Amino acid sequence: AIPRKQRAEVRKALENDLTVSIGRDAGDVRAHYAVYAESVRNLGTPVFPARLFRCVLEQFGNAADIVTIRSEGRAVASVLSLYYNGTVYPYWG
Repeated sequence: AIPRKQRAEVRKALENDLTVSIGRDAGDVRAHYAVYAESVRNLGTPVFPARLFRCVLEQFGNAADIVTIRSEGRAVASVLSLYYNGTVYPYWG
């Protein structure tokens, strides 16, 4: 059911050795922060402190999580998302 051009993109993506993890523990926060901090620093934007992300996860409880994509065990993409009324808000990526 995927259109032809998108199928080619999906096939390319499947050839990569990527893993996806979803979590909220200290390791997830460290991986997310490393990706986030490098990304915003490269854009010249001030980096929020890691404590902000720990506090957000603590305050939002199960209504927040971190999705991290790894290549060969190294975090290459990550997003902290908030959930409210059936909607996902990808906040910091």
